[in-house]
Amino acid sequence: MIRDPVQSLYLSTFPMGAITLITFGITVLQGHYGFGGRSFLFTLWGLWWIDVALSALCCWGLVYVM
Repeated sequence: MIRDPVQSLYLSTFPMGAITLITFGITVLQGHYGFGGRSFLFTLWGLWWIDVALSALCCWGLVYVM
């Protein structure tokens, strides 16, 4: 799948889906309902950085592989 120039681009949908869930957690769960607290925000912040790393890997890594 990684070597195929069309199918490998679908790997980039995982970071896009993850950022949607992280944003939902911040705006709805924390903002409107007050769920979690400070540790929940730090967890989401850590997940955001992991998502940034995955996005950068997809951006440059897949182009290099293709």
